Amino acid sequence: MPATKKLMVIGGIFLFLLFILSFPLYSKQKSELLENYLTYVLSIGAEGVPSEYLIVRNIGIDRMTVDNENNIYIFDETRIKVYDQNGKAKAIIGSPGQGPGEFYPSGLTNPSQITVGPTGFVTALNNGAIRCYNVYDNKYRYIDLIFKTPRISGTQYFFKAFALNPNEYIGINQADEKKDKYLYRTFSIEYLKNNKNSVIVSYTKPINVIKGGSHMSISYLGNLYYDILPGRRIVYTHSRIDELEDASGRYYIIHIYNLDTGEKNQFKIKSNPVFLTEEELKTGGGYAGGGSGDFDAVKDDLLKMRTDYLKKNNIKTHELIQRIFFDGTIAYVETRNRKGIGSEKSYYLMEIVDIEKGTIVQSIYRPSSGVKFDKDKKPLLFIILAIKNGYIYTTSSNPEGYPVVDKYKIDPKVYGK
Repeated sequence: MPATKKLMVIGGIFLFLLFILSFPLYSKQKSELLENYLTYVLSIGAEGVPSEYLIVRNIGIDRMTVDNENNIYIFDETRIKVYDQNGKAKAIIGSPGQGPGEFYPSGLTNPSQITVGPTGFVTALNNGAIRCYNVYDNKYRYIDLIFKTPRISGTQYFFKAFALNPNEYIGINQADEKKDKYLYRTFSIEYLKNNKNSVIVSYTKPINVIKGGSHMSISYLGNLYYDILPGRRIVYTHSRIDELEDASGRYYIIHIYNLDTGEKNQFKIKSNPVFLTEEELKTGGGYAGGGSGDFDAVKDDLLKMRTDYLKKNNIKTHELIQRIFFDGTIAYVETRNRKGIGSEKSYYLMEIVDIEKGTIVQSIYRPSSGVKFDKDKKPLLFIILAIKNGYIYTTSSNPEGYPVVDKYKIDPKVYGK
């Protein structure tokens, strides 16, 4: 074999090995799947607090968060109500209005997307005529507006943002662009330091098929999830684009980016795909709307365009990740795998991933819809609001029917302890 050709072959093998090594493979720990892993601690927002701390509205996923000291932040009545780890009233941040540190009244019906950064700075979406985030320091004093952009524009910030300090922020930029018969959406995780933006990563996907003034969502193309890890690192994954399939199976990929060094790492976890049903492939169950009143006339055309796109791109399964929660260096990855489908008690499989090691340390079941709470507050149905410091926070109602946040302790066995 000529020397040049030998070098090409050796070089090709080297590149292949480098690619394989950049995606270390980890097998699932063969431990028993846990079902009874939570212990009820307390309910927050209905008893033992002053009237201004009572929760009035039902609590959505992005309307609540928890900080490193287990203080609870709930967006309610166009302000943030803060409770300590025992559910006692602690502070109220902001108020209705359009001044500095206030929340535009539309926040009554829109997610506020609250976060608390590693230094204790609080950010929350101010969903007024200008989309932006209010920033408060660790004493809850207003300090700034960040990611300001008009609500009606090609680029909007819809997702959570983190304040690291008064001059350093992380957020997601969303930009839309129409091309041919599709509306494409680009999601970028951006790092803002001293008013200078840099993009950490971007993902682009089509979200709608379009005909005339009507459109229909394509569905099943995934979402971008991210959070902040200790050591000024960003963890992120896109639940469709960050998937890999080879002869050994399907994998989801989780990325880690170091803000200080720019170093990027990633690992992959094998997971079982769940195939879309014929009904899901035909209808999608996603939002469909008409822009000019002609939707009914073109509905069949839009459905065909949508089906053709899924077929052309070989999309036959749900995304491997249905939702992901981060608790420090632990990721709770909710998959589409279920047991008890169609029964009174249906459960989703959640994989507990150690981000530092890139391994699954345990698997648990999360109850899905159709299952009820029992009298002992055993969580037979819950929507996860947050997971922090070994606690899961869910939402329900107290005996009088008022909204509450329920706090549960996670059994250490979930972490392999």
